[in-house]
Amino acid sequence: MSFTIAGDTGTGEESLYVMRSGTVNQCSLNFFEVLNFGGDGDGGRSSYYFDHKIDLRWRPLPRPPIDDGRFGSSTLLDGGRIICVSSWFDGSAVGTFCFDTVSCEWWHAGDWQLPFHDTAEFIPELETWVGLSPDHPHHLCAADLSGIAMAPREERTLQHVWEDFNPPPTVETSLVLNKRFPGIVHTTKVEWSAQQLHLVNLGSGRFCTAKVFTLQCRGDSITQLLR
Repeated sequence: MSFTIAGDTGTGEESLYVMRSGTVNQCSLNFFEVLNFGGDGDGGRSSYYFDHKIDLRWRPLPRPPIDDGRFGSSTLLDGGRIICVSSWFDGSAVGTFCFDTVSCEWWHAGDWQLPFHDTAEFIPELETWVGLSPDHPHHLCAADLSGIAMAPREERTLQHVWEDFNPPPTVETSLVLNKRFPGIVHTTKVEWSAQQLHLVNLGSGRFCTAKVFTLQCRGDSITQLLR
C-alpha cells in the first residue's frame, strides 16, 4: 500500500510512503520506506523531468510492530501526518497501528480493525472518512476516525452505509444422483464473489464505485449417513 503526503507549505514537495508485506523462508516480513524528492536518503538515483534534474531518494523507516499477518485497511489522519493501518492474520484481526510521519514513531491503537475494506479517505466537506464496507458486497460507507490519535483504544464503527448493488443471494441445491443410493448427494453452490473494488472521489460529496463480481459454481458429492 502507498500514501502520498504533501510537504511543508514552503516547499510544496510531496513524499511517497510505501508499505508492503511479504514472506521469506516462511517468515512474514514487513517493509516500510519513503521516497523523498531532493535527498535525505541512504541511496537513490538522479532523474530528469522537463530538463530539471531531481534526486529521488528512498529512505527506510521503522517497520510496523507486526510479527505476523498482512496489512488490511488503511487511512490518513491529522491532515496526513499520521498513517493508520490495520493488520489481519488467518482471517482474524491482529490490530490497528499508527505511524507519526514527523517523529517516525509507531504506536498500537487497539486490537481491532478499521471499519473499511482497503483504503478510506477523509472528505473535508463531509468532515468524515468514506470508503467501502469490509463485508460483502462492500457498500459505500462512512465512519468518524477523528479521535483515534487521542483515544486510540476505542474501536470505531460505521456511522452510515449506502447500499448500491446487491448481488443475488447464494443458492445451494442438493440432488440425489441415484435413488438406489440415497445417501450420496451432489451439492451445488452458486455464489457471487467480489474480485475488484474501486472507489473514486469526484468531489463535492460525490463518489463513483466500480465493482467486478464473478459467479462461482462449486459442486461436490457428499455421503450422508442414513438414520
